[in-house]
Amino acid sequence: MVPSRIYLAPGMFGFARLAAYDYFGHFERALDRRFRARGRRVEVRVVEVHPTASIRRRAAKLAQMLAHTANTDDGPIHIIGHSTGGLDARLVASPTVHLDDETNRQLGWVPRLRSITTLNTPHYGTPLASFFATAKGQQLLYAVMALTVTALKLGAPPLATASALVAALGRTGESLGVELTLID
Repeated sequence: MVPSRIYLAPGMFGFARLAAYDYFGHFERALDRRFRARGRRVEVRVVEVHPTASIRRRAAKLAQMLAHTANTDDGPIHIIGHSTGGLDARLVASPTVHLDDETNRQLGWVPRLRSITTLNTPHYGTPLASFFATAKGQQLLYAVMALTVTALKLGAPPLATASALVAALGRTGESLGVELTLID
């Protein structure tokens, strides 16, 4: 039986694995259990991308990983993207995508792509995107990444760290000239 291949694309700051933190660990195990319960084979892979790379670079990395790991059979391919990982997946699946010449030559797997599922993906953008493109935003982005890496290496609960960071950003948003809201 040919396995279904599921690729998990993490969001911004979404390291596949960092120290003891496994970004999609619980999700991988749940998918494996559910497929096995139905008598089906599944191969689940987490895409390793640079956490703050551009969507274009991350999408190219996703496409390259699929080209190198999904060419052994003709089984179905599914991509699940969390946050900006959903944007990566959507770009890769676009019929007019042009990532780079080398990557474009490796898109033979695309006809086998059966689904793209996005979770918490900012399909219409986010107010923070334009801020992170500024010099101040780049500095803050670097600081947030450094804090995230440090917290994960020390074993701090990621949700608690993220909550504290969001609260801090919310308090300083006005001084940065950015209005931070959960719903536009």
